[in-house]
Amino acid sequence: MILVTMAPLMLQGKAISVITGYVRSTIQKTEDCRTLREIKLIMVDPGVLYMELEAFRGIDAMFQFASKPSMPSNTRLVDHFMIFENVTVADGGIYICTARNEIGTDIKVVHVIVKARPHVLHTAPVIHALSSVKVDYYSSTKLFCNATGFPTPSLTWKFHNVNII
Repeated sequence: MILVTMAPLMLQGKAISVITGYVRSTIQKTEDCRTLREIKLIMVDPGVLYMELEAFRGIDAMFQFASKPSMPSNTRLVDHFMIFENVTVADGGIYICTARNEIGTDIKVVHVIVKARPHVLHTAPVIHALSSVKVDYYSSTKLFCNATGFPTPSLTWKFHNVNII
């Protein structure tokens, strides 16, 4: 028995999500079990999708983009990987992996949905700090200035109207 592991969709870049997949088998099991047995869809972590093909003989794999006439321009094939770089919403769609050997054919259909980055509203800085601190003579203290906002605000400290940090 030969176990071949393939990763046809490795998405690098922006937020992505692989939603669905199904297998349609077009082969019959033979008595001597020399056949493609199954294709498994495995989501290892966000952004990496593995297809595992189990076969008893060598297989030939082909990738196809069902939603458009050609593969997206930001994809490349490396061994059994289809790699997407700088993923955009246009990369979403139906992808088909076809595995063939002399015994038969298996097909894996994967629907890739690319999530757009959430729109973040710009917000003004808000400072969270004490307005008055009492310190004993010759003791030490720490002053904290915690600011929130988007984009992240920069902080400066002044003493007698002179920048100290």
